[in-house]
Amino acid sequence: GINAEYGDPNATDVTRRIISDVISTGKAQVIYLHFDDVDHAGHTYGWGSDEWYKAVMLIDKCVGQIIDALVNYNMFDQSLLILTADHGGNATDHGGTDIFNMPVPWVVVGPQVNADFHIPSPADPGDDGSALNVRSLDTAATAINALGYKLPRLWIGRVVSEIYNPTSGSVLVKLSDDD
Repeated sequence: GINAEYGDPNATDVTRRIISDVISTGKAQVIYLHFDDVDHAGHTYGWGSDEWYKAVMLIDKCVGQIIDALVNYNMFDQSLLILTADHGGNATDHGGTDIFNMPVPWVVVGPQVNADFHIPSPADPGDDGSALNVRSLDTAATAINALGYKLPRLWIGRVVSEIYNPTSGSVLVKLSDDD
């Protein structure tokens, strides 16, 4: 496989290199990208600042270019994409337990994923307390499962199986016959 670590260049350069060095070659089974721009802008200028929104728009553009490349190289229909963040924020800080710090985006598209499924949040109006709790730890578990691997029993994260279309024969892998 390819292990491409590009250090910390700008998001536009990373996107260009991922497309040219990895996607166009068809050699990657897993691509993990961490764009720091939005986090950096939040800590430096504040979440919701003009600079933060500029960083969000840049990453949106980069993700769009990656999706376009996956489509152009006929890889999109067999790709699972998970877009998330490691934390929320407020002002230039994070770590609190309020509504600004705890929720993170968790957007998933891919084979067998129900495109119409909305992950409810405790912050949703009218929530009856049964909102789905998706944690950052669940991202790795869901990705590993989508690759067809069983999760180690000691992992804290869980597969977010609710995202799969129930009639599609999802890639959900059971830990054992008892699960």
